[in-house]
Amino acid sequence: GHQVLTTIVIVNYKAPELEKRCLASVRRYTSSAEYRLAVVDNSVENRPLAEIWDEEFDQAFASGSESAVLLNTDCFVTQNWLTWLKAVLVLDKEVGAVGPVTNACGNTFQLVDRVDPNGGILVNHPLSAFCMLIRAEAWRAVGGFPRGGPFYGQDTAFVYRLLSNGWKTAIVPRCFVTHLGSASLKAAEMRGEANMEGERRMGEEGYRRFTQRGAPAQDTADH
Repeated sequence: GHQVLTTIVIVNYKAPELEKRCLASVRRYTSSAEYRLAVVDNSVENRPLAEIWDEEFDQAFASGSESAVLLNTDCFVTQNWLTWLKAVLVLDKEVGAVGPVTNACGNTFQLVDRVDPNGGILVNHPLSAFCMLIRAEAWRAVGGFPRGGPFYGQDTAFVYRLLSNGWKTAIVPRCFVTHLGSASLKAAEMRGEANMEGERRMGEEGYRRFTQRGAPAQDTADH
């Protein structure tokens, strides 16, 4: 039957090299029948993220998408990442937003070293927007992303809004997304330096530790 595409929203801010690598990982590890891309370059206008996210989600959901993903340019996805995330929305209609585990993130609940890779889905914890799948119905119900907050924190405010309106959040222990989000990387980006080998290796090391801790094989999604 006809499969509804999930829109992946990527906002680039002065990091073309990162964007290239991020997109390459999406194309490599996501079935093309599963998604459409919405890539926004915010380098010149530097508009508030919440404004861009709402605009892109509006378009995505108007075109029939039932869910959309926020994905940072400093992320590399892994095999079946989107399948794992979307499965949760199908399994539990009360989940409004879902995220992966990662190697680097301000939100400790999503750190791979704190999560049992064979454990169940973690419900009603904070989520970070480096990679977050959001249900259209939930986004509409809470009136989109809160405006006027600090650059960092719009995602937190949105998740709080979901939870306080009776929606659930979920973290999927078997879904891993590498996140480079470090201060040194941001500084290098601003200088226009694209040497990210160290950070990439750090992400790969995090993923290797994750898979060695008994995570199930990544290519056999539960159906």
